[in-house]
Amino acid sequence: MLTKDKDRTKTNVERQVDLNDRAYNAIRRQRARTEAAGREVFWNPNTGKPFIDEQSQRRVWRAALRKAGVRYRAPKECRDTSVTLALMAGANPMWVALQHGHSVQVMMRDYAKWIPSADRGANRAAVNAAISGPAQDQKKAI
Repeated sequence: MLTKDKDRTKTNVERQVDLNDRAYNAIRRQRARTEAAGREVFWNPNTGKPFIDEQSQRRVWRAALRKAGVRYRAPKECRDTSVTLALMAGANPMWVALQHGHSVQVMMRDYAKWIPSADRGANRAAVNAAISGPAQDQKKAI
């Protein structure tokens, strides 16, 4: 669980984020490198000190993308990708919205196309299982 500083969110509201295992382990590894020196997890590799502004973070971001051979994309696109991957994996849209600081309305407006709905049979079976046990063949049920 990661708590985001409320002074740095758009709405000035502190929120806790449930990290997936891969993200959690990456943060733990990074934290092990910087923990003794202070509270911040990510440090500017050029200065060896915590980032002091967004501009210095963007310089390091651009350099990392260049080194990786990836065309430029804004850091915000990582958030968009996270939302999209969660929805495509079938995560509850309400949970996804809360995790990313979106209202459900905004999240549905911007990302609804990524919610899997093609397999109506699987969705119907899930609803049937939740309310009445194993799914029944619809022809027999009618």
